[in-house]
Amino acid sequence: MSLTKSEPMSSKQAERWEQTRSRGKARYVLTFGGVVGGTVFLGGTLWDLTSGRPLGSPEGLVGSLVLAVAIGSLTALWMWSWGERRFGEYRARSESPKRDRS
Repeated sequence: MSLTKSEPMSSKQAERWEQTRSRGKARYVLTFGGVVGGTVFLGGTLWDLTSGRPLGSPEGLVGSLVLAVAIGSLTALWMWSWGERRFGEYRARSESPKRDRS
């Protein structure tokens, strides 16, 4: 698996990405960032609870939540850029004139 090169986008993936794009980048980042960040925060909190460690102060919990959502949002921005790059490659490939190979 390479972080710089990925498989070409299929037509089904391109169709789904067009739907995602129509909802907008801000919504994608907020939704994806919130879900990822919230999941990380919840997982960390549950880990602490099940290990018997004290959770700390309310300010610490809020800080952890803010940090988790920020990291999730940065991940979402990266995912958006990756999706846009792949979608651009798909469109260039699908709109390029077909060469006659005879």
